[in-house]
Amino acid sequence: MTGGEFTTSSVEGVYALNVTGRGGQASFAAVGLLRFDGRGNVSGSFTENRPGDRYGERTLIDVPYRATYSLGSSRVA
Repeated sequence: MTGGEFTTSSVEGVYALNVTGRGGQASFAAVGLLRFDGRGNVSGSFTENRPGDRYGERTLIDVPYRATYSLGSSRVA
């Protein structure tokens, strides 16, 4: 970064995430790794702990993730 600009190319590398949620009838949790390539592409996967089909049952699911991203240019004060 030069001159305080933060752009799409500024986001590059591997990031770990954790997600927790409540609502409905049961809680939800996930952990994952996402790789940002600095060119607007992101990919990775999550392992999700979701409610199962029956009451009190839980299930683990591996979910692939692929998306694009963009950032508008902005100045950092």
